[in-house]
Amino acid sequence: MSKGKVSMLTTDFSTRSGGVYEAIAGQALALRRADRDVDVVNFAATDGERAAGSQDITVHDVPADGIFKTLFSNSLVKTLENNTAQVLHTHGLWIPAVSIQSRTWRARSKGRFVLSPHGMLDPWALENAKWKKRTAMALFERATLQAADCLHALNRSEAQAMRALGLMQPIAVVPNGVDLPTPKIAISPLPDDGRKVLLFLGRLHPKKGLAETLEAWSTLLVQRPEISKKWRLVIAGWDDGGHQQALEKRVAELSLEKEVRFLGAVYGAEKNALLAQASAFVLASRSEGLPMAVLEAWANKLPVFMSKECNLPEGFAAGAAIDTGTQPHEIATAFELNLERDDLNDIGEAGRRLVEARFTWDSVGLQLDAVYAWLLGETDMRPETVLT
Repeated sequence: MSKGKVSMLTTDFSTRSGGVYEAIAGQALALRRADRDVDVVNFAATDGERAAGSQDITVHDVPADGIFKTLFSNSLVKTLENNTAQVLHTHGLWIPAVSIQSRTWRARSKGRFVLSPHGMLDPWALENAKWKKRTAMALFERATLQAADCLHALNRSEAQAMRALGLMQPIAVVPNGVDLPTPKIAISPLPDDGRKVLLFLGRLHPKKGLAETLEAWSTLLVQRPEISKKWRLVIAGWDDGGHQQALEKRVAELSLEKEVRFLGAVYGAEKNALLAQASAFVLASRSEGLPMAVLEAWANKLPVFMSKECNLPEGFAAGAAIDTGTQPHEIATAFELNLERDDLNDIGEAGRRLVEARFTWDSVGLQLDAVYAWLLGETDMRPETVLT
C-alpha cells in the first residue's frame, strides 16, 4: 500500500518563527526519509530566510490577500481545495483563516486533520493576552480543536493541558527532534575573550525568563565576583516585540555591560559555531512546548540550566539538566551551586546520550509516520505514542 500524502499548514515558514519553523522543517525532512510524501503550505508568506536543508521541501507560499488578510484568504481557500494531501497537519493556533480553513478542508476532503498547538494551550500561554485568546477560542478555535482527528502534543504535560480543556480525541505525544552536529569549519559571531560562555539561544520574549536571568547573574556576581573572570552571559536570538531594549536597559542599570553580550539572531553555520563555543546553556522559561534550543544544546554536549516549565523532565532524570526555577533568587542559587562543578562535562555528555536515544529527527519522523499510517488505515495498529 502506498503512503498517503501529508501537507503541513503554517504561518511564516522561515527562521523568523524560531522553533516552530525548525520543528516543521525537521519533521518534513524526516518524513521524506521515511518515504512519506510531504509538502508545506505557508500562509501569510514573508521574505524570511530558510535554512539550507529546508530548501529541499516543497513549499506553497500563500499571501494573506484581501481586505481581511488573516481573517479570510481566497488564496488559502484555493490552495487547500487544490491540495491532494490525505492528511492536513496544521501547526499553531489563533489565526482565523488558518483555523477555519483547516476544519473546512477536513469536512470537504474527508481527509484526516492533525493539529499541533506547539505549547499554545499551556496554562501560562493561555493567561498571556487571555481575553484575546478567550475570544478567539469562543469564535473559532475551539471548533477547530474539536474537529481534529488527532491532536499532537510535544509531551505529557501538553497532553494534560488539552484534556483539561475538554478535548477528548486521540492525542499523539511525539517530541521535537534535532540533528546531531557534525564537525564543520565556521567562525563564531562571538569573539573569544578567554571566558567560558553561558549561552541563551532563542526568541527574546518575556516568558523566556531573561529578565529574571539577568537579575540572577547580577546577584551571582555580587556574591561570587570571581565568576566574572571565568564566565560571561551571552544572549542570542531575535527580538520579539522590543523586549531586547528592555533587557539592555536593565543590563545598564545593573552595570553588567562587561558581563552580558547581546548577539542578535544567529542562524545556520553561525549558530552551530556559537553552540560549539559555549560551555553551558540556560533557559529559565516560564512556559514552553518543547524547546528546540535545549535539544540543540544537549546535542552539542552542553550542560543545561533550565526550569521544569521547559517540559523536559527526561533531562533531569538523565542527569543532563540542572533545575533553575523561574525566580531570580532560585536561578542565582542554581548558578552559584553548579556553575563551577567539576562534572559539568559529564552533565553535557548525558544530554548528548539522551538526544541520541530519544530526540533525533529520524526517530521523531518514524513516530509521526506511524501516527499518519494509523489515521489513514495503512495499518490497524495504534501507535504507542497515541493516547485515546
